[in-house]
Amino acid sequence: MHARVAAFENLDTSVVDDLLGRVRQNIDANRMPDAQGGLMLLDRGERKSLGITFFESEQKIRAAEPEFERMGDEIPEAQRGRRTSVDIYEVAMAEGGEGARAARVSVLEGYEEHHVADVILDELLDVPPETDLWKAKVKVLKENVEHHMDEEESELFKKAKAVLDRDELNRLGDRMEEIKRSAEDAD
Repeated sequence: MHARVAAFENLDTSVVDDLLGRVRQNIDANRMPDAQGGLMLLDRGERKSLGITFFESEQKIRAAEPEFERMGDEIPEAQRGRRTSVDIYEVAMAEGGEGARAARVSVLEGYEEHHVADVILDELLDVPPETDLWKAKVKVLKENVEHHMDEEESELFKKAKAVLDRDELNRLGDRMEEIKRSAEDAD
């Protein structure tokens, strides 16, 4: 696994959630089909951040670079900050710790579960809704999503509580509620 690490300074920290949402939308919309997820490291006091996006290989990062450039053009520099560097790293994790290995496996399983859901959703577009095949695909999708949510609630949330302070947990909870409300409103 490889990571593209983009460093930014003079970031508008009040729009971090919006920036992360835009990146997630681009990944979900398959504008970067080879991206396997990402994260942002943020120093609010210094107004600096590192945007880290994971890919299977360095070649896939280089192939996605035009899309990163386009995304950068869509977001005003006053919000995203000035990009100071972009580097590519191979991701290596110390396997000695039981927790690190379990976390890596858990993250990779989550990526695969998201991928399976994306594949089924794409397939549903080509199947008439009145068919048994469509109903079967929807049932499998529903079961997979519910299983994934149960895992996140029982495993991921416990791990998050161990590493995040109360304010961070509250912000995360507020953001999740906002996403849930907007999904319910879309129904």
